[in-house]
Amino acid sequence: MDVKVVDKGTHQELKYSNKIPATTENISLVNLAFRPDTLVPLRVLTPWFGHYGLYTSSNGKEGVKPEGDVALILDYWNKVKSSPSKEEINKWSNEIIKLHQKNQWIIGYAGPTPKLVVASNKMGNVPKDLVHADEFRTLGHGHPSQFYIKP
Repeated sequence: MDVKVVDKGTHQELKYSNKIPATTENISLVNLAFRPDTLVPLRVLTPWFGHYGLYTSSNGKEGVKPEGDVALILDYWNKVKSSPSKEEINKWSNEIIKLHQKNQWIIGYAGPTPKLVVASNKMGNVPKDLVHADEFRTLGHGHPSQFYIKP
């Protein structure tokens, strides 16, 4: 393996030109419906084979047409978007995750990763159990405007 470390701009250029055979990516999501582009090819900058995403985002004018299980992911994603209930959203989201587990387009999928956040004992109203995920915009759902410094 020939590992090439590049800056983010170069990495994005390589994705657009379809010149990245494999890459690392932090895939940490709570619910696929909140952040689909990590597992659904919706744009070029999706973590895996961006030219499926380019095809989707350009309405078939550019990129590579998804076939097989990748096309099935897009079908399931349309079902997620049109689902009338939380249960149905979860059902179709889980089907997408199962396809990823079967095909291993992203190696090492293990779910959300733990993240340590340190707060001083002098701070009050800091929640003890938060989920750190981009869908929640890091600690925003912990209501930091309600934190205070104890006297």
